[in-house]
This record gives sequence, structure tokens and C-alpha cells, in this order.
Amino acid sequence: ASTGIVGMLEVIVSDFETTIADTKAEEEKAVKAHKAFLAQTETSVAAKTKAQTLKESQKTATLDKLSQDESKMTQELSTLKTALTELKAHEEDCGSGAGFEERKKNRQVEMDALKGAIEFFDDFINSNSNA
Repeated sequence: ASTGIVGMLEVIVSDFETTIADTKAEEEKAVKAHKAFLAQTETSVAAKTKAQTLKESQKTATLDKLSQDESKMTQELSTLKTALTELKAHEEDCGSGAGFEERKKNRQVEMDALKGAIEFFDDFINSNSNA
């Protein structure tokens, strides 16, 4: 190695060449890392876009079903209100809403009356057939 000013200049040139080589190597490494990052980001964005589209489609389908179900519920409530109105009208027609024992007693009275009528007609038929 030379000494003096020429030696110092040779060392400076060597340092610059080393720095340039190191910088180029780091830049190439950074470019590769950046390209890999871009590819990964692009893949991630594509997957997320697809997921978003799917979820929006599911949301639309769910909102459509909700709308249909709400419409059906409105119809069912209308039917229920009509049925309740009719039930109330029938309850009014059926009387005071007598209890089981009272209805049982009334049925027994009616059956006894029907049995009496049957006996009457049987006697009437028998008396007319004997005459």
C-alpha cells in the first residue's frame, strides 16, 4: 500500500467502492422485500374484497328474508286479530260462559227430556199399532 496522499486517496476510493456495493446490495434486498410486500398486500386485498362481496351478498339475502318474514308476520297478526274477533263474537253467542258443572247439569236435563220424548213416541206408536 502506498503511503502519503496517494495512499489516503486509495483508501478513500476503496471505502467508497465498499459503501457503493453495500448500498446496492441493500437496495436490491429492499426492492425484493417491497415486491414481496406488494404481492402479499395484493393477495390480502383480493381475499378481503371477495369476503366483503360475499358478506354484502349475505346481508342483502338476510335483509330480503327479514322483509319477507316481517310481511308474513303482519299477515299472521292480521289473521290472529280476525280469529280473536271471531272468538269473542262466538263467546258472546255461547252465553255467560257457564262452568263445567252447570253445562253438565244442563246436558243431563236435556237428555232426560229427550228420553221422555222417546218414551212418549214409543208409547204412541205402540198404542196406535195395538189399536
